[in-house]
Amino acid sequence: MTALTEIAEGILARAKKLDAHTASVGLLSSHFFYDALADSPDELKEERKGLVDASQDLKRLALGPVGMLLETPFTFTDLQSLRFLCYHNIPNHIPLDGDVPFSAVAKSAGVDEVLLRRFLQHAMINCVFAETKPGHAMDTAGFLVEDLAPASLKVIEAHKKWPNSSEPNEAGFNIENNTSDSFYLELAKTPERARRFGGGMRPMTRGSLQALAKAFPSLKIIVQDLPGTVEEGERLLPTELKGRVSFMGHDFFTEQPAKDANVYFFRFIPHNWSDKYSSKILKNLIPAMKDGSWWNSLERTAPDWAELFTSVDTRLQFVGTRTLKGSSISLIEAVFKA
Repeated sequence: MTALTEIAEGILARAKKLDAHTASVGLLSSHFFYDALADSPDELKEERKGLVDASQDLKRLALGPVGMLLETPFTFTDLQSLRFLCYHNIPNHIPLDGDVPFSAVAKSAGVDEVLLRRFLQHAMINCVFAETKPGHAMDTAGFLVEDLAPASLKVIEAHKKWPNSSEPNEAGFNIENNTSDSFYLELAKTPERARRFGGGMRPMTRGSLQALAKAFPSLKIIVQDLPGTVEEGERLLPTELKGRVSFMGHDFFTEQPAKDANVYFFRFIPHNWSDKYSSKILKNLIPAMKDGSWWNSLERTAPDWAELFTSVDTRLQFVGTRTLKGSSISLIEAVFKA
């Protein structure tokens, strides 16, 4: 059996399992415009991940080495069409539950119809919109295309200008935006960009310690963030959790004020900072930790984390990593040994 046939048969087997599940629970089959597998059991989420990975392998084999290299440089056109549509706020001119003529969208958005059609039809290739009938568009829904993608094209230029830099304000983002401020400071200058960033991150970062507090009634939780953020948290906290969940304004580049906690949980923090600044964050944590205190966070390889912990303080010992079934995020653990 050839590699192509073997992978294809594996894809077929996984697809049949997923289709059987949707049929058994009375769901419609998977579609480009809705996710019938979103709430599937963990074992089927693994099947789905395997299906995606195998499909990618099949595509790469079918393309061959030259085909893959030729395809990659042209992915910028996908971003280009999305950026055009986001810039002109086109999704807001297309109904979620119906279709609309291109001419009406162009008039409403104040964009040339011929130009709009070109970008819309390109986006339809990626199922961002659908052409339900000739000349009509339907919405299937720009931080990535407006902020991250343009900055990513300046990464090589930034590397040449600031080789091996650990500074957060010496990156492709700074060259693209002609600023000496860091990413977050620059976004804060423009409410629209800050809103766009928040919307772009929400699917990846949303979550709450409320579930943890409800599952463990004896647990006392202190949530730390910058003052403006914790004020919002206090406002939204359910009444039944007040007294067990509290909020504290804190800049992690200053010494940790909450002493002797059993666990210090950093969620999506050090992965945004170079080793130089991650070390500063950890060093500010050490004076607050007691023997047996645990620290955790995300990203880097396991050896990288072990080296980072040791460089901060030899008493901060790397324990290991854990990944929950069905999750793409790992928990990195270290314990303080006085």
